[in-house]
Amino acid sequence: MSEEKQIAVDQEKIENQFNGIYKQWQNEKFRMTKNLNNKEYEFYLFDYGQIEIVIEQLEKHQMMLIQMVQKKLTSKNFEGMGEKINSTLDKLRVVTDVIKLLLKFQKNWEKLETIFMKAEDIQKTHKEQYSKFKELDAKFKDEMKYAYDYNTMIEVCTPERKVTLV
Repeated sequence: MSEEKQIAVDQEKIENQFNGIYKQWQNEKFRMTKNLNNKEYEFYLFDYGQIEIVIEQLEKHQMMLIQMVQKKLTSKNFEGMGEKINSTLDKLRVVTDVIKLLLKFQKNWEKLETIFMKAEDIQKTHKEQYSKFKELDAKFKDEMKYAYDYNTMIEVCTPERKVTLV
């Protein structure tokens, strides 16, 4: 096989791989549940087991995109693909960061919810902290509703959302 033909074959492989990754993340939704840790909630929360699988897939796809960029650097006539790959890579990095922040938010909320919602004596003796928790509780539920109601992870996990969660 000639070098030019091999380059064309390699480019087609990269484009096919990229298109598969791109399509998956354009349609990927959050995995959420109302049942968490043997408890029923009135709203949706992240399903830890499922979201860990999503994070692994995100990280795998980011590595594949990095490898595509490296292969692209050695190829000629790769018009437009580099920009698409880098843009998608940036989006997936933000999605990963936002999901990790939301998971941390959820874990912290669970701990505080157990403390403040179960014990009236704590609510009465720690009124200021309880008041702050109620604000946090409302924000957390809004974030979970937003994640559940919105179409895809890419639409929810934006750089702007990342800033508001930090």
